[in-house]
Amino acid sequence: MDQRCGPILYEVQKNDTLESIAAQFFTSVEEIIQANHLRTTTLNKSMKLSIQDCSSTPSAMAQTVTTTFTPLLDPTTLTPVNSPTQ
Repeated sequence: MDQRCGPILYEVQKNDTLESIAAQFFTSVEEIIQANHLRTTTLNKSMKLSIQDCSSTPSAMAQTVTTTFTPLLDPTTLTPVNSPTQ
């Protein structure tokens, strides 16, 4: 999976918290505060935050990958040639 990091501009939504935003973008509250020079942890709707996004897939759209292994050959029982039979 290709993972690229880069800053994005995130618009704060109703009921967003620094904790919920940090979890969504796999970062920390402290990193968001530092990147945006915040003096308070209070967020206002429509506020724009610069966030370093290093997620390969946004958490709201994350998908589970399932791997299934299929044998190439059927299991067989080998009998050695010239083996004594009882």
